[in-house]
Amino acid sequence: MIETYVSACWMQGCEEGWILISDQKAGKRCINEYAWRMRVESTFQDSKRRGWNLEASLVKEEARLDRLLLALFLAMW
Repeated sequence: MIETYVSACWMQGCEEGWILISDQKAGKRCINEYAWRMRVESTFQDSKRRGWNLEASLVKEEARLDRLLLALFLAMW
């Protein structure tokens, strides 16, 4: 038997609500951690082929790639 918790929220301005089932206690902290993980996952996907397509950028020098990534992250922030 696994102990599970359910957290639910519908943030103002969002089209859909979230219902989270987790092994963590239900509440705001669980929802905030999930939101953070979703943002990290989205950023990771954007840095691959789905978004920025960095593989095709032709930037080979590390310093230039660092500046490009900084500009992309600042634009997202």
